[in-house]
Amino acid sequence: MLCAVLLAGASRLGAGPVHAPNAPYSVEVGASSTVFNSGVGFNGSRADFGNSWGSEWIAAQSNYSTGWQTFTATFQADPGNVFTRATLGFGQWSFAVPEGGWLWFEMNWSLPGSTYAGTNNLDDTYYTWPGGSSWQVGAGGGNYQWWHRSNQGGGGMEFMPIMDFGVPLVLGNVSTFTVGFSARIQHGGNVFGSGTGAGIGFSAFQVTAETAPGNPAPNPVPEWGTTAALLGLGLIGLGVGRRRLK
Repeated sequence: MLCAVLLAGASRLGAGPVHAPNAPYSVEVGASSTVFNSGVGFNGSRADFGNSWGSEWIAAQSNYSTGWQTFTATFQADPGNVFTRATLGFGQWSFAVPEGGWLWFEMNWSLPGSTYAGTNNLDDTYYTWPGGSSWQVGAGGGNYQWWHRSNQGGGGMEFMPIMDFGVPLVLGNVSTFTVGFSARIQHGGNVFGSGTGAGIGFSAFQVTAETAPGNPAPNPVPEWGTTAALLGLGLIGLGVGRRRLK
């Protein structure tokens, strides 16, 4: 049975950010998000988004793919606090694949300005017949894929980290960050006797945000003399451009 767990104690998202009850930050889910956008709960410094998301191939409907689904959430630290690290992960998931069926999950994730603190799975593909997984992790983002395909069926419940489990993304003491992803599920092949085929479901998407007392480094503001010089150069360039047009 596919995972259909609702987040215990999750609150409905309002029009604005939701503040963590025991951590100095708030979270706002992007208005254009199509998955995990209905609720957010907090467990210490972890934000759990939900409800569950998944897909099951029904032969009569020929729904081989969910299409690309998206999610974004912006974290804002309270004044006097900064974010130092963030860890991303999916909650528990379950899958079922009939003999002769196949299933493929793919996701592109991003957290701009972050640095991956792990050493494994930087560009790695792992096969365990009849399935496997692939990680490509770079600065501020990456790609994760998981698949099950062959004449052998399968199923189970476990956790699916999109990077090494529990390894954080380092942030440079920032006051805000935005995490996002686009993901899709594709499936096909044979079906069970009930007419349903391969399926997969996730209980939640989770972000553990670590904070510390402090203030973000201010953005450098050019002094007036520098600004005036730049404006002068711009006006000179504009005058040259006008002469060329004449």
